[in-house]
Amino acid sequence: MRRMHALLLGGAARHAQCAHLLNTVLKEPLGLQLCDLRSKCVKQACALICEAARRLGSAYRESADHLLPLLLKLSQVTVIVIKEAGDACVRTLLREVRAPSLLPPILAAAIGREASAASLRAVCINYTELALAELSPSSLNAELPLLETALRHTLQVNEHEPQPEPEP
Repeated sequence: MRRMHALLLGGAARHAQCAHLLNTVLKEPLGLQLCDLRSKCVKQACALICEAARRLGSAYRESADHLLPLLLKLSQVTVIVIKEAGDACVRTLLREVRAPSLLPPILAAAIGREASAASLRAVCINYTELALAELSPSSLNAELPLLETALRHTLQVNEHEPQPEPEP
């Protein structure tokens, strides 16, 4: 991973086969690294994913689509280093790749079974806000029904949860 990161920093993304290599050969190993419990491995994988997204932009969409659900799971990890690396990685993917196909996994996480935690819903809504700011309105037409469902679900669930007491 370090070598690939160094290659990207050195300009490998200018070569036509770089995007193909990352999208076909390296997306599975990167996914495995994200599932690792060692923070050093996860941080290195996130650094490589971020750099690939920065250098390749929309050409990195295929890998981003594959890795995003794994990155969303990192937002629920209790190890702060892993959680922060995953958060930064998702934000970078949304800013740099700018693909409407990244929105459905985020919305699904906001309304899914795992979304029983208010923290996950809040993170997913923040990611949705970032994605909506980055994407063009015309590219979102296909995602509008899912977006509406996710927002309604989140609002309904938040209505029924007890609100924390304000501190004096």
